[in-house]
Amino acid sequence: HLSENGQTINKYFVGTALMQLPFFILARFDSKFHYDEINGYEFIMQRDVALASLFYFLLACYFTMRWLSRKFKSDAVAVWSMLAAIFTCSIYYYFTYEPFYSHCESFFLIALFIHELDLFFEKPNTRSLILAGISFAGIVLVRPTNGLVILLIPFMAGTATSLKNGLNYLLSHKISSSIAIILSSGIISIQPIINYLQCGNFFEWGYKNEGFIFSKPKLWELFFSFEAGIFIWLPMFIACIVGMLMILKRNKFEGISLMLFMIVLFYVYASWWAITYGDSPILRPYTDFTSLNAYLLAIFLYEGKARYKYITRFFLVACVLYNIKINYQYARKIIHFDRMNAEKFLYTFDKISDDYKECLGGYRITGINSAKEPKLIFEAHSGFETQDPFFTENNSITDPINPSNHCLAFIENEYNTGIDIFNNTAIYAAKNSFAKISLKRLEVDKDAAKEALVIMHVTYPNTKKDFFYTIKVNELPQNNTMTWREWNYSIELPKILYPNYKLTFYVWNITKQKFYIDDLDVKIYEVI
Repeated sequence: HLSENGQTINKYFVGTALMQLPFFILARFDSKFHYDEINGYEFIMQRDVALASLFYFLLACYFTMRWLSRKFKSDAVAVWSMLAAIFTCSIYYYFTYEPFYSHCESFFLIALFIHELDLFFEKPNTRSLILAGISFAGIVLVRPTNGLVILLIPFMAGTATSLKNGLNYLLSHKISSSIAIILSSGIISIQPIINYLQCGNFFEWGYKNEGFIFSKPKLWELFFSFEAGIFIWLPMFIACIVGMLMILKRNKFEGISLMLFMIVLFYVYASWWAITYGDSPILRPYTDFTSLNAYLLAIFLYEGKARYKYITRFFLVACVLYNIKINYQYARKIIHFDRMNAEKFLYTFDKISDDYKECLGGYRITGINSAKEPKLIFEAHSGFETQDPFFTENNSITDPINPSNHCLAFIENEYNTGIDIFNNTAIYAAKNSFAKISLKRLEVDKDAAKEALVIMHVTYPNTKKDFFYTIKVNELPQNNTMTWREWNYSIELPKILYPNYKLTFYVWNITKQKFYIDDLDVKIYEVI
C-alpha cells in the first residue's frame, strides 16, 4: 500500500516474516546448490517457509499439552483434547493448504504465553515472567489484535488471591519486571522501526481503507449468518460455550474472567470491516486461540456427567467430520470464502467431488476493502424499454413471459448490447473504486446460462493495455426455467491509467445458448 506521504509500505506486520526468517535463510543457502539465479519463489524457498508453519504448529501443540497435563493431571486428557481442538477448528488447514499465513505462528505464541502464565501464577518466578513478556510481544508483532490475549491474565490466575500474588511479585521484583518490559518493548518496537525505514513514518496503518467499525459490530452475522456464522461453520463452539458454563459453575472468578475476554474478543472480531475475514469460510483469527479451545473441550469431554459422555463424544466426532468436509470443500473451491448464503450452503452441503469445483459462479468475486461508507460516483440502469445514453444500441425484444416488458435476448448469439462508459472523470480520478452490478436472468432450458459470463473490460485507444475480468452470470446452478432470477455482483475496479478510456460491462454467451437478460444496473463507488 501507499503510506500517507506516498511511499510504498508492506501492509502486513513484520512478526510472521521474522519468525519464518531462519527457515528462509536455510532455504536460500540450499537454493544456491540448485538454481543459477534466486528470486525467492523457488520450490525450496516455498517448501522451507511452509515447514516453518509445521514447526511452530508442533511447538504450539507441545506447550498446550503441557499446560493441559498440569491442569487435568492426565497426559491422556491433554492428547485427546488437543486432537479434538485441532480437527474441530481449522488450525490444521494452515500448515497443510495455506502454510504461509500467520496462524500457526500465532497459535504457538499464544500457547507459549498461556503456558508461562500458568507456571507464573502457580509459583511466581522470573523465568516465566520474562518468557510471557517475550511471547506477548511476539503475539502483537505477528497479529496486533491478538494482543487482547492480555485480558486472559485474570482467567489464567484462576482466583483473586492468585492474581494479587502475581501483581505483588511484579511490584516487589522490579528488576525482573523491568527486564520483561524492556525486552517486550524492544521486540514490539521492531514494527515502527520497519515502518520508518519503509516510508519515513514510525506509526503507519498499513491496512489502508480497512479497519474496525466499532460503532456497528456485525454480531448477528458473526454468529449466525451463512457468510461467516460461527454456529454455522464452527459448531464446536457450542462445546466451548458449555465448557465456559461449567467453569463458571465451579469457579465464578475464572468463569467470569473468561467470558469477559470472549465478549471483548468477539466484539472486536464483529467490528472488522469484512466480517468474513476472507480466504476462509471459518473465522480465521479464532484459530489462533486453539489452545484455549483445547482447554474448553477438555472440560466438555471429561468434566461433564458420566451419563452424557457418549453424547459429548459423538458430538465432537460429528464436528471433526463436518470441519474436515468444509475445509476440503474450500480447498477444492466448492464453497466460496465470503459469498455463501443459505441457498448455496444447502446446495454444496453434500458436494465433495472435483466435478463441483467452482460450482458457485461468484467464486471469483472480490471483496471491497473499505471500512468507510463508499461514495457513489456513477450509476447506469436500463430495463431495455427505451434507448439509454450508456447503451450503444438497444436490441431489446418482447419479454417471453410478460408481453408488456422488454429484455435482451441471447439466442445463439455470443453478445448483445452492454454499458459503455467513456472518459468519466470521476472514475478516472478515483484511487480505489468498485462496481456493484445487478441483473435479472431467465433461462429457457436448464443451465442455459451456466457458462455465460458477466464481463468488465477496460481499454485505452491507441494502446495495447487493457484489463479484462469475468464472473459467471449464475452464482448457483439452477433447476428452474422460464423464471426471472436476480443476481448481484461486486467487482473491484483497476486504477484507470489514462483519462481517455472505455469501461464496458456486458454479458458473454460463450456457448450460444438461449436465455434472457433484463434490468441491468451498474453502480460505481469510490472508496474514501
